[in-house]
Amino acid sequence: MTESASVRRTIFIVSDASGERASAMVSVLLEQFRNVSVTEQRFPEVRTPAQIAQIMHAAAKTHALVVYTLVGEGMAETAKNAADGLGIIAVNLFEQLLPSVSQWLGAQPSRNPGHAFDEKYFARLEAIFFAQRNDDGKNLQDLLKADVVVLGLSRTGKTPVCRALADHRVLAANIPIVPGISLPTELQEVDPRRVYVLQMGLDRLLAVRSSRLNSLGMDAGAVYVDRDAIRAEVLAVTRLLTLHPEWARIDVTRCGVEEAAAMIMAKHQERFPQG
Repeated sequence: MTESASVRRTIFIVSDASGERASAMVSVLLEQFRNVSVTEQRFPEVRTPAQIAQIMHAAAKTHALVVYTLVGEGMAETAKNAADGLGIIAVNLFEQLLPSVSQWLGAQPSRNPGHAFDEKYFARLEAIFFAQRNDDGKNLQDLLKADVVVLGLSRTGKTPVCRALADHRVLAANIPIVPGISLPTELQEVDPRRVYVLQMGLDRLLAVRSSRLNSLGMDAGAVYVDRDAIRAEVLAVTRLLTLHPEWARIDVTRCGVEEAAAMIMAKHQERFPQG
């Protein structure tokens, strides 16, 4: 058994933000070394030289590889100098990471074909992970980080629309509109110009829900597909839009997922021309 296969390795992810982008990059690269056992330890919100020094000393003790995304003035240079002084491998996110990982593991990458490791690719990965974490009202503490927040009744396409937005590097969260349940208070803190409400016509929504129940072999007589109940839901969404005139209405009655995402991106660009 080789050393690289028998020793469990640790990678420190150091960031002055969440560290999601660096983590995504490392995960992709480690696909090249599937026979090596590697764990990840993340250090988010690193803002001071003292924090960097503490992390680098811990890395030196455990022979960890350090991958960092530090954009504060002088912070990246501080990390590099600390790593050089301790004799450990530390890599800035957008430098050539693959050779450093290969050196540290003592193994050659398989060179499997894949995506180019550029900034756009990792921004897309970050957006995909964000959409997954913030699907269906989860992790509301992250809501203010979203570029857009998508609302809608069940089966109006919130999740696939957010995934389509993520493919275009848009950080999208979605929250369900549920009859009788108030929207989360966290939504009140979001800039209303970032909120988009998917609205679907009664007949179309009834057809989509009925098809969903049939595919699951469930009772077609459920309230979920009751015409009067759905009419009440649709009217509730209309009232909600009246109460929040700055929220954008996106009619998805006759459009697909990509078209809905394109409408949101166009409106977002109109509202935030600087990005």
